[in-house]
Amino acid sequence: QKLFVSICAACHGPDAKGMTVLGAPNLTDDAWVYGSSRDVLLTGIDQGRNGQMPAHKPLIGETRVRLAAAYVWSLSHKPGN
Repeated sequence: QKLFVSICAACHGPDAKGMTVLGAPNLTDDAWVYGSSRDVLLTGIDQGRNGQMPAHKPLIGETRVRLAAAYVWSLSHKPGN
């Protein structure tokens, strides 16, 4: 969770609800542009998206990319949903 707060929150907000002004989507709902599978999230965080979201692998490394993808996935895939 600290990783999200320190890196992802800059664009997606501290509550992960997104910032439309920046083009950063809400990560807590079920409306996903590219899909919400773990592999899709991993690729997006790793390689970035269409010049909007930067590639984070060079910044945080492969292990942290995987941890961030798992955390982001958990935001919209709560038990019982």
